[in-house]
Amino acid sequence: MRIAAVVVVLGVLGSPSTAAAGRWQPPRLNRTATGDSVWFWMASCGGPLMTVEVPFDHRTASKTTVPICKAPRSSVESGGEQGTISFTFVPRRPIVWEGYRDDPDTTRANQVMSGDIWEAGADSDVITLGVEFSGPDRPTMNTLVCAYPDKADSTEIAKGLTVLTHPSKPRR
Repeated sequence: MRIAAVVVVLGVLGSPSTAAAGRWQPPRLNRTATGDSVWFWMASCGGPLMTVEVPFDHRTASKTTVPICKAPRSSVESGGEQGTISFTFVPRRPIVWEGYRDDPDTTRANQVMSGDIWEAGADSDVITLGVEFSGPDRPTMNTLVCAYPDKADSTEIAKGLTVLTHPSKPRR
């Protein structure tokens, strides 16, 4: 599944032909120097928390709270970007996926859908999340969304399907 996600991202963002000197990374929203502090999720520095919610037609398909940490890009905390939120849900109606391919794609009602969300980029003021949804036989969409450590944000993925992110308070 991850290979399909990379292929789609490369198709949208361009070829990594200049990557001869190292590992290619997708373009960042805000470029920061290697030593600058950037945000990582699923890190263990004791920093704040962020909640990632995925509602579909006002029902929660996924809700996860993860620790985030601002640290130098080269720090041990950068290992947190390897974590993935994976979940499944069964939509009661078809989902029309528009804007991800030349023609809209539709998945049937009552078929199991899988979702994966991972950190795709770390910057000084935003975490870029990769988001992929797949049906039982193929990926249906792959995109990037912004998650801000200090404010709520939402991105509509398909009609009725949204990725919401917001800062969270620790449980007491």
